[in-house]
Amino acid sequence: MNFIFYIAFVALFYFCMFKLPAYCSYTKLIILYVGLMLGSTVIFILSPFVVYFYTEITNSQIDDRFIEQISIKLFMAFLSVGFYNLCVLLFVDNLVDLLTGFHEKYNTANLDKNPVKFAIKNKDKIKLAYRIFLMIGALLIFYGIWFKME
Repeated sequence: MNFIFYIAFVALFYFCMFKLPAYCSYTKLIILYVGLMLGSTVIFILSPFVVYFYTEITNSQIDDRFIEQISIKLFMAFLSVGFYNLCVLLFVDNLVDLLTGFHEKYNTANLDKNPVKFAIKNKDKIKLAYRIFLMIGALLIFYGIWFKME
């Protein structure tokens, strides 16, 4: 079951990191990621009550330790997806845009010279390289959440 959740959250993270920015505006993405983090917090707080009422209604026996582990892992995974993507959106994308924008505005005399020319020309590739590097970090984070956290 942990493997299924691991694959699901890696796919969700991939979608949020690479595919979703093409469909949503900057402000909608910020609202979505903050909402994801707040929603995971609300679900984490309400999950014991939901499980308690479910066990009372159905008269079933569910292991409390299992429910605790799953709710903590889901909380950490959703929080990681939201926070990580919010940081990528706010820091990585804005940092690359600010650096290239600064040179386009204040360093127009050197726009045809190599380091600045390369950075401006390949701005989208630089962002993609940062995202791929951070995706590898997310794989490790989700591995730690789903397989090493007991």
